[in-house]
Amino acid sequence: DLPMVILRVRDPRFYRKPKTYPPVVLDTREAVDEHWLEPYLVNLLTEVARRWDQADWEPSDGVGIFTDLQTFPTYMVGPLCRQIGENCLGDNWDASYQLYGPMSVSEGIIYAVAGTLATETGNATYVGVGVNELPILKGVANLFNEDLVGTANKYSDKTENTDKFFLYYFTLDCSELGDYTDCNCVSLKDYNLNEGDLFAISIRNYIKPGTERGPDSSSILPPMVLTLTPKEQP
Repeated sequence: DLPMVILRVRDPRFYRKPKTYPPVVLDTREAVDEHWLEPYLVNLLTEVARRWDQADWEPSDGVGIFTDLQTFPTYMVGPLCRQIGENCLGDNWDASYQLYGPMSVSEGIIYAVAGTLATETGNATYVGVGVNELPILKGVANLFNEDLVGTANKYSDKTENTDKFFLYYFTLDCSELGDYTDCNCVSLKDYNLNEGDLFAISIRNYIKPGTERGPDSSSILPPMVLTLTPKEQP
């Protein structure tokens, strides 16, 4: 309850020199290298495109790739950003952070987001996939690994290692898309995102098992985004 009183505590011994903390020594981050799964991720998206009657799609056609926010030149999350004088989004290493956007909300566009599920590859204790309203990067929705596990298994007869991937769809309204999305779909209108609004998807992989840090992000295979524009609404 206002008014609020703030107290500042000081050592009255003006002659006493402060004792600084020793330099911070961070644990080395570890990770299971996921890049060997890249061909299977491309195969998964190829099969998704075929299912949506976009069989002429090629991997080089407009595939979005997530940005790692902890490696050069971004350094947006983690202590390395301070070394280059950047205003860090956060200076911790409890997770790897990846981001993709901006994407436009439209009734005629469906975004299929696929990537490795770090809880299944041994790189995370839990995973969060967030929908962020732009330009303020406000989180409005979140999916956890419990929501994501098994979401790519529909394609297990078409490609291998689907148990290590997730596949989720994001569009204005999912209500008529159940058979095509296997009900793994976020209706953006439910989170006050409307036609023409912009959003981004973030993925956070928290705490590699057996360590006290998030996984080394350089070993995480970047997720991909396939933009679907069906000729007819399914």
